[in-house]
Amino acid sequence: MPSLKILRSTPAIFGGAIGGILLGIFAPEFALHPIVGKLGELYLNFLRMCVLPIIAASLMASLAKVFFAGYAGKFLTRTVVTFVVALVAVSALGVLIAAIGRPGANLSGDARSTFGKLLVDSIVSTNDGQVTRSLQDVLLGTIPSNPFEALSSANTLQIVFFSLTFGIVLGTIRGAVSDDLVKLLELITKIFERAMSAALLTLPFALLVIMASQTAQLSMDVVAAMAKLIALLYVGALLIIIGSMAVIHMRIGVSPLRQLQILKESLIVAFTTRSSISAMPSVLRAMSDEFRLDRDSVHLVIPLAVLLCKYSMTLTFAVTLVFISQVYFISLGPIDYVVIVLAAVLASVATVGMPGLVGIGMLSLVAEPLGLPFSAISILILATFPIIDPGITVANVYLNAATGVLVAERSEAEEIEEAVATSEVATA
Repeated sequence: MPSLKILRSTPAIFGGAIGGILLGIFAPEFALHPIVGKLGELYLNFLRMCVLPIIAASLMASLAKVFFAGYAGKFLTRTVVTFVVALVAVSALGVLIAAIGRPGANLSGDARSTFGKLLVDSIVSTNDGQVTRSLQDVLLGTIPSNPFEALSSANTLQIVFFSLTFGIVLGTIRGAVSDDLVKLLELITKIFERAMSAALLTLPFALLVIMASQTAQLSMDVVAAMAKLIALLYVGALLIIIGSMAVIHMRIGVSPLRQLQILKESLIVAFTTRSSISAMPSVLRAMSDEFRLDRDSVHLVIPLAVLLCKYSMTLTFAVTLVFISQVYFISLGPIDYVVIVLAAVLASVATVGMPGLVGIGMLSLVAEPLGLPFSAISILILATFPIIDPGITVANVYLNAATGVLVAERSEAEEIEEAVATSEVATA
């Protein structure tokens, strides 16, 4: 209904977010009420409920159709190479800007005092709630013993493995029945995309309670002490966005301003919900309908990118490790920087299937071999994550779109139009 479209407009969405921030600042008692937090949690749970079937059905149907078309090997190879290059590039960017910006050097006395208090608190609390696991644990936990249990527990890594296995096998069985099954999976995707679209109509109200609860929990002392780190991470996020804009422009000729118009809803959802997964359905629509890329390619590469390539965590890990070395006056040489670049990538991959805050425990894989104080690292990011997360999530979504543009095939309609245009130019 036209009258409801105003709820999905930019002023309505940012109005809800700003209202929530003001509520958290001036009415913290109300914002911290358990019911307020639960309302926001219910909304995010509904988004996750819609997204998981989209992920599973999209991967199954799209991978099967890629096999039907006969270019699965080439497509998957290009996908893996693009993902690896992008992850390493983001990690290298994080190390570079931290080495140049030196966020951990020359900290004020107040900042060091706050940092020390955070460290003491982290020791007293014995790091409750943190979960660490090795890369071996990640690999061993990839294959689900029960795919339905993986879906019910939202184990994204196991969901991806099952979906890819199902799609590959389905793609080798060509016939009327398999075609019908692919159509059913596409229908499931459309159903939950429609549900997701309807849920976004209530996004301004959801943001009001989500932002109020998050703002009321922030410590301004922590924000002031870690201001340089936070600013540097946002600089890194901005550079990732600019680079992604350039890639998309060079690849398909869409101007940066037009990109922002097309991806507006996706970026707003990413910033306000701090969830790349929640933004995924609108990214799929934008790339298929507006960027005019092949729908099957898009529905395969974007879910894989969102789930497997946590560029935001890679950037955070790389910057934070250099930051901690500066705080503790630990000198790093060229080899150390290379190790951090590669280790930050591995640590971010190990967070697949884990919420951002829980995934911070993966930093132990990098910190301990380098002799960096892990407890300080974990409590530092935990304290600043509510501020850092929106910006790096937007960068994550934009880079996912850019890698999708690099990997996905162009739609048939786009290729036909280009051929016609080329023919007309040649005739003229």
